[in-house]
Amino acid sequence: MMSSSRISRAGRIVFLASLAFVFAMGAAAQEPVNVRLLGRLPGLYFPVDGAGHYAYVGWGQIYHSYRSGWLDVVDVSDPTSPVCVGHIALPDVVERIRVKDGLAYIAADYKGLLIIDVTNPTSPTLRGSYDTPNYATGLAISGGLAFIADGASLQIIDVTNPTSPTLRGSFATPGGVEDVFVSDGLAFLAHDGLQIVDVANPSSPVLRSSWGSGIRYVFVSNGVAYVSATYGQGTPYAYGMFYSIDVTSPTAPRLLASYGEDGGAGPVYVSGRFAYLGIGTGLHIFDISNPSSPRLCGYYYHAGGDLFVKGSLVYAAGGDLLIFQFSGAAAANRWQLYR
Repeated sequence: MMSSSRISRAGRIVFLASLAFVFAMGAAAQEPVNVRLLGRLPGLYFPVDGAGHYAYVGWGQIYHSYRSGWLDVVDVSDPTSPVCVGHIALPDVVERIRVKDGLAYIAADYKGLLIIDVTNPTSPTLRGSYDTPNYATGLAISGGLAFIADGASLQIIDVTNPTSPTLRGSFATPGGVEDVFVSDGLAFLAHDGLQIVDVANPSSPVLRSSWGSGIRYVFVSNGVAYVSATYGQGTPYAYGMFYSIDVTSPTAPRLLASYGEDGGAGPVYVSGRFAYLGIGTGLHIFDISNPSSPRLCGYYYHAGGDLFVKGSLVYAAGGDLLIFQFSGAAAANRWQLYR
C-alpha cells in the first residue's frame, strides 16, 4: 500500500513532481476484484509466453559457477488443469521467452539467444543460438530480427535462418538494458530510463530520445508506451511505478498518467483496452481506453511476475504458473483517483 506520507492533506501526490495522475488502493484491496484463479502449475517459473493451446515457461538455477535452465511446454487447453507436456534442458537461466511461428526465442543470460523448435510440443529441440557479448535479459521478435537486451547494449540478430543467426547491428546504452519492445521501426529500451531508438536501418540504430529513470519493463500499443519502474530496489523503501507515455512523437515522449505502490514493479502486458502488470501487492489490471486517465479495474493479491494474456485468460509466472480469468468489469468503488 502507498504510505500516507506520500499524500498531502489535499490528496495530492508529492513524492514525484512529474506525475500526472496516481491511483491509491483502498484498505480492502487484499480481496480479488474482477479476477478469478482458475488453475495452477507448481514450479519456479518466471518468464512466460503463449501460442495456441500452449504456454511456454522457463526457469533456471545458479550454483557457484554452475548455471542451467529449462523450458517447459504446458498444455493449457483446460485452464483449470494445466499439464506440462514437453521439456528441454538449457545451458543457462531463462530470462525471457517469445514464441512465433513454431519457434521459441529465449534470452538465456550469459548464453545469449537460444532458438527452440516447438512445432512438436512434446519434444522441443534446439535449432540455433547466438552468443551475445554480455548477458541477455529481454528480447523482441520483429521482421525476421531478434532484438536482444544484452547488458549495456541492444544486439540486433538476423534470425531468418534460425539454425544460423547472424549479427545485423548493435547499439550501446549508458546502463544495463533489462527489456526491449519493438514497434513501427522503433526499439523501446528499458535501461533504468526509457530510450527510443530508430532501428529502421538495423545496421545503424539511431537514438531518438530518452525519458525518466528506474524503468525496467516496457510494452507499446497504439502510440503509447506503458512502462514499469522500481525505485529504491533492494531497500525497505522500494516502490514501484506504472507510467503511460505518449510516444507518437519519438523525439518528444510525454507523460500521460501514472500509478504507484510500495514494493517493486514487474513486466507489463497490454491486450485490447487493458494493461496488466504485477506491482506492489499483486496483479493489477487497468482499463486504458483513455491512456491519460486509466482506471484500475482488476486485482489479485500476491500474484505477478511475467505475464501473457489471451482473451479473458491471464497467465502469470512468478513462481507457480497461475491462470486467471478476468471479467473485464468496470472499476470497483474501492479504487480512488487522486489528482
